Amino acid sequence: MKLIANMKTAYFIGALSVLWAQNSIAQNLARMHAAIDTAVSQGQFSGSVFVTQGDRVLIDKGYGQANMEWKQPNTPQTKFRIGSISKQFTAAALLLLEERGKLKLSDNVKQYVDDIPATWDNITIAHLLNHTAGLRNFTGLPAYEKIKMLEMKPAETLKLVRDLPLDFAVGTEFRYSNSGYVLLGQIIEKVSGDSYASFLEKNIFKPFGMKSSSAEMAPTILLARAAGYKYVQSDERAPPLLINADYISMTVPHAAGAIISTTHDLQRWQRALYSGKVLSAASLKKLTTPHKNGYALGVQLVELRGSDGGVTSRRMAHGGGIDGFAAWMQYKEPSGLSVVVLGNIEQAASGSLAVKLAAMAEGTPPFGTTPFYLRGSMNKWGITDRMVLTAPQLWTVEVALNAGDHEFKFGSEDFSQIDFGRRDGEQQGKTALLTGRAQPLHFIGSNLKIVVPSSATYRFSLDVRDAYGPKLSVVQLLP
Repeated sequence: MKLIANMKTAYFIGALSVLWAQNSIAQNLARMHAAIDTAVSQGQFSGSVFVTQGDRVLIDKGYGQANMEWKQPNTPQTKFRIGSISKQFTAAALLLLEERGKLKLSDNVKQYVDDIPATWDNITIAHLLNHTAGLRNFTGLPAYEKIKMLEMKPAETLKLVRDLPLDFAVGTEFRYSNSGYVLLGQIIEKVSGDSYASFLEKNIFKPFGMKSSSAEMAPTILLARAAGYKYVQSDERAPPLLINADYISMTVPHAAGAIISTTHDLQRWQRALYSGKVLSAASLKKLTTPHKNGYALGVQLVELRGSDGGVTSRRMAHGGGIDGFAAWMQYKEPSGLSVVVLGNIEQAASGSLAVKLAAMAEGTPPFGTTPFYLRGSMNKWGITDRMVLTAPQLWTVEVALNAGDHEFKFGSEDFSQIDFGRRDGEQQGKTALLTGRAQPLHFIGSNLKIVVPSSATYRFSLDVRDAYGPKLSVVQLLP
C-alpha cells in the first residue's frame, strides 16, 4: 500500500510539474504575442516574425502590410531586404573559398585587388571581416546620398573612400564599415570568377534550400516582395507621416547589404550554419570567435558565463537596416532558440522586438544580467548614469537636472536588450513624472519627456516586478 501511495504522490507531483510548465509556456507565448501586437498598434512594426526553439514553432506570422497602397498583408512568405544581415553570408562565402584553397583570411587585400592605396597595404581579409581595417564607412559620407540610386560596381563605390585617411591604424580598433564588406564582395568575385549574387546562389542559397533568397543586384520583378516605407516628421505638432522609402540600387551596398530573404529561409540558414552543415568545424569557429567589441565575422556575439567563469550559452546575432527595411535575427546555443524579425518600415523596432521575444520565450528577462542606463538629453544619450539595484527588483539612479524639458528613456548600451519608454496611447508632451506616482512604461516604448520645474537632484526609480512592464517614479531630493 505504501508503494502505491508513493506512486500516486509521484504521479501527482509529475502532473503538477507538467501543468506548471504548460502554464508557463502559455504565459510566455501570450506575452510574446502581446508584445508584437503592441508594436504593430503603435506603428513601430510591420513585417514578419518567426520564432522557433529546436523543432518547436512558437510564432510564425506576418503583421501589417507588405504593400500599403494595395493593402497586401505581410505573411511568412513575404520577401524583405535584410540589409547588413547580408554580412554573415559574405563571411561564409569567404570561409568556403578558404576551405577550397582559393585564399586565406590572413592574406593581404592587395593580393586580390589591383591599384589599391598604399595605406591599405597591411589590411587583410580578416581585418575587413571583423571591422578592424579602419576604412571610412562610405554610407556615412555626404556623397553617399548622391550615388545610392546609381548602378555601381564595387570599385566605383569604393572611390568614395580610397583617398581618405584610415580612421585608425589597421587592427587597433573596431569601427563598423560597409566599405570593408563591399571590398570583400569585390574579392569574392575576383577569386571565384563569378558574380557575388551567382556565387551565393550556387554555394549557399540553392544547396541549403533557401528558395526565396537572393542577392538583389538587378531591378527584377520578385513575387511576394514587400515594399519599404519610412516615417517623416514634417510638422512637430503632427504625428509622423508614413511614406514610401527612398530608392536605392542594391549594387551600391553589394556584399554589405544586398540580400533579400524571408523569415523561413533565414531560420533555415541559422539552423544549418550553427549545426555545422555549412562550414567545417574550423571555419565555423572562425566565424563565431569574437574579436574587438564582441564582433566576430559578420556576427555579433554575446556570451553568458556561469559562476566559474565558463561560457554557459552564446547568442549570435546581427541586425540590418536599409532604406525602407529593418531586420534582426539571432540564434542561441545550446537551446537552439532562433528569432527572425523582418520589418518593412525603416524605423521598425525589429532588433528590440527580437531580443524581447527571445527573453520572453525563455522566461529570462534581461534585468540583472545586462547593464542598463538612464539615457537622454541630460547626458547626451550616453551611458554615464547606470541604474543600480537598491532593493529587490528596484533599480535607481540619482541625476542632477537643470530646470526645463528633458527627453529620455532606459536602455542597454546598444538599446537591443533593454529599451523602455512611453506606453501606447500616451502623448509625449503630456507625460508628467514628478508627482511621485508610478508611471507604467513599455519595453519598446518611445522617448519619455520630463518637465523639471527647478534645478536639483532627482531620483529615478524603476520597479521591475513585472519585468515586461516596469513602473517608473521620479522624485526631487531635498537639498
